Amino acid sequence: MGIADVWKSPRSGRMYPRRLQIRIPEAGMEWELTPAFDDQEFSMMMNMMAFWTGTGSVQGSTGGVSATGRYCSMLQGYGKE
Repeated sequence: MGIADVWKSPRSGRMYPRRLQIRIPEAGMEWELTPAFDDQEFSMMMNMMAFWTGTGSVQGSTGGVSATGRYCSMLQGYGKE
């Protein structure tokens, strides 16, 4: 798995993946996850909690068969310094 690009929140200063690349060669899988838009962060600055929760698109292939789709994810405690 690799992070291809990042987005920095103007509120919390945390860095979140803008594009994730997932490869599992032994399974013949290659996928790229891209958020629908960057700013899907939910932050509570009172107690310095922040997490990214959002949707995006998936493009890739498994065993040479191309596919596309959507995903929903949550990154809690991600990018915390």
